[in-house]
Amino acid sequence: MDKTVQYLTDVSPYPSRELIEILFPTTVESIVDTFKKFVAENPVSPGKKTIVIIDAIVSNPGVKFLWKELVAICKQARNGVVDYANYFNVSSGKLFWRYQQPSLFTTAKALKFRRWLGGEEKISAYFHDLAVKGGKRLAEIFNTEVMDPDGSFTWNMVNVELQGLDGVGPSSTISRRSTEKLLREHNAYSVSFYHNGRWWTRCSVQIWNELDDFEKIGLIWLQVIKEVLHELIPEKRRDLVGYSTTSDFYRDL
Repeated sequence: MDKTVQYLTDVSPYPSRELIEILFPTTVESIVDTFKKFVAENPVSPGKKTIVIIDAIVSNPGVKFLWKELVAICKQARNGVVDYANYFNVSSGKLFWRYQQPSLFTTAKALKFRRWLGGEEKISAYFHDLAVKGGKRLAEIFNTEVMDPDGSFTWNMVNVELQGLDGVGPSSTISRRSTEKLLREHNAYSVSFYHNGRWWTRCSVQIWNELDDFEKIGLIWLQVIKEVLHELIPEKRRDLVGYSTTSDFYRDL
């Protein structure tokens, strides 16, 4: 969507583009107040339209966005477009994909399977409950915190700060090596990302997951981070010659 909007600003009639940056952790009240202020400071010009694009679900961080509240504000200004496609894709697509590929299931069979599990409400409730409990368990293992402590932005995904990367800036090397170790050496994976000055991992709950899966991935992450940092700081450079702080070294990786 971002690329599409950028393209539209480059062609006639060359509409302007404004972006509201939201950093987590945050609160529902803070986002609503920020959005209200933005709308008030950017009134619709006579004869023109303002289009507001809001994702219902954000991938990194993995959060359920409060689109209904923001759409209500848009309606007061009589402008707004909501990206529903991402909402439906994330809520149901993964379960369909997992069972279609190995067995060539049809959509009808996938829906039948979901009904057998207890229906959409039961599935969503299980996803949310496990995401909240799993996030808390991960935070205990890492001795860090969950990005969304009260669950306001949590649906089927949970974000937890990773341990051992305090003060470490964004690094493609750390991301690449961590991913390689997770997949090749441990046959496990949860995405990692840098946001608002910290490193996080996002765990997406699937129907076959249980709480002990969070414990397993948590212990694996502790080992992977230790190994990656050991590799990136060889014995001959442990004193970090030429760098004022460890963080400066990491940012140059």
